[in-house]
Amino acid sequence: MAAQHGVFVVVDREYGERLSELARRGAVWVIDTPVNHVAAQRIWAAQKKWAPATTPAPERVTTFKSEAGSPENALLDEFDTIDLHHGPYSANQPYTVLEVIGTSLTEKVKAELGQYGFDEFCSTMTGFRAVRPVQLSKRFTCKRFTSAYFVTIFVELVVYVAVQYGVIQWVSTQDSDLLTIFFFDGAFYAALIAAAIGFFVSGTVLQSQKYKSGRSFLLASLAALLTYFPLHGAFLRAFIKYWEWQHDGRRMKFTMWADERAMPSVLLVVPVVFLFLFWLMERRES
Repeated sequence: MAAQHGVFVVVDREYGERLSELARRGAVWVIDTPVNHVAAQRIWAAQKKWAPATTPAPERVTTFKSEAGSPENALLDEFDTIDLHHGPYSANQPYTVLEVIGTSLTEKVKAELGQYGFDEFCSTMTGFRAVRPVQLSKRFTCKRFTSAYFVTIFVELVVYVAVQYGVIQWVSTQDSDLLTIFFFDGAFYAALIAAAIGFFVSGTVLQSQKYKSGRSFLLASLAALLTYFPLHGAFLRAFIKYWEWQHDGRRMKFTMWADERAMPSVLLVVPVVFLFLFWLMERRES
C-alpha cells in the first residue's frame, strides 16, 4: 500500500496492538483512546531505536482526539486535517489511496470524500477503501472555497466599515462642504481597500492550506480588482434605475442612496470572482 502512497485511518477505539503491523504498510492516523495510545507510544519508541539493517522503518503514526458519537463522524470530522497533511501541497508524493478501519462505507461518507476527489470505493473486512486519481488530488474543494469566501467577506466588511467611518470622522472635523464629496470618494476607495485586504487574508488562509497560492493569488487578485470598477458602475446604475422606477421615473439627482447599496453589493460579488479565478489557476497548475 505504501507504494501506492496510501494513508490508513483507524477509528476503531480498541485497535491496539494491531497498529504496529499497520504502521509498516503506510502512514496511520488513529483515534486516541487508552488502548490505541499505548500501542502508538510503543511504535514511537521503536522508531527511535530503529536499525536499518534489520527491519523496515515504521511509517509515521498520528493520534487524534474525537468527541464524535460514532466512528463515521470521527472520520469525517478529522478528514480535512488528514487530507491537508498528506495531500499534494504537503507531500512530495501525495496519497491517492485511503483505507479506513473501524467504520463501514455509507452514502454520507461517499458524498463527503467525493468532495476531495475520491471516486472509487469498495468495502473491506474491517472498513472500506477509497481511491482518487492523481490529477484530482489537488482539488480545490467546495468546503474550502466556501470557507475562504466567508473569510474574505468578513474581512472586507470590517475593513470597509472601519475605513469609511474613519474618513467620515476626519472630514467632519474639517470643512463640512467636503463631507458629501468624501462620502462618495471615501466610500468607493474604502471598498476597494477592503477588497484588496480581503483578498490578502483569503490568500494567506489558502497558503496555509498548502495551495500554490503565490502566483495564483497575485493574478487572481489583480484580475478581481480590475472587475471592481465595472461591477461598481453596473450596480450603481442598477440601483439608480430601481430608485427611479420606484419613484415613477423621477430622475435621481443625488446618488447617495444608490452608492450605499452598490458598495456592499460589489464586496459580495468580487470575492466570487477572485476565488473562481484562483481555482482556475490552481487547476491549471495541478
